[in-house]
Amino acid sequence: MSRPVILVAVDLPHADEICRGALPVAQAMHARLVLLHVLKGAPASPRSRLDPVEGEDAARQALAPACALLAEHLDVELVLIRGEVVKGIWDYARQRNAIMIVVGSDITTNMIQTLQGSFTRSVLRAATSPVLVIPTRELGSK
Repeated sequence: MSRPVILVAVDLPHADEICRGALPVAQAMHARLVLLHVLKGAPASPRSRLDPVEGEDAARQALAPACALLAEHLDVELVLIRGEVVKGIWDYARQRNAIMIVVGSDITTNMIQTLQGSFTRSVLRAATSPVLVIPTRELGSK
């Protein structure tokens, strides 16, 4: 029997905090963690002037410490997708039959500017499965 999947929606710079919060839950549930980072924008097309690999490489490099932290304790997978953030999270959660979604409560990057209202609130409104919200701090706050 395969292990259940917990989807951890990670954003920078709070990935480590979110992953540390998700770790004990995944261990208690004997679950596999899938770290999902949604890159803004549509998938690259042949006509695109932007280099899609550049954004993906930077995200993979930035998320490597969080993956390493989790890999010491359990099975972890990093997935990068492009698209609208909340829709991307829920579509991927359904695709992987995730039993839970983990998000941070204080997303402070440019991603939030593309959404109306709070990112976390948007995810909760769309919820069809349990959502664990991990409190994160503003950069520079104590």
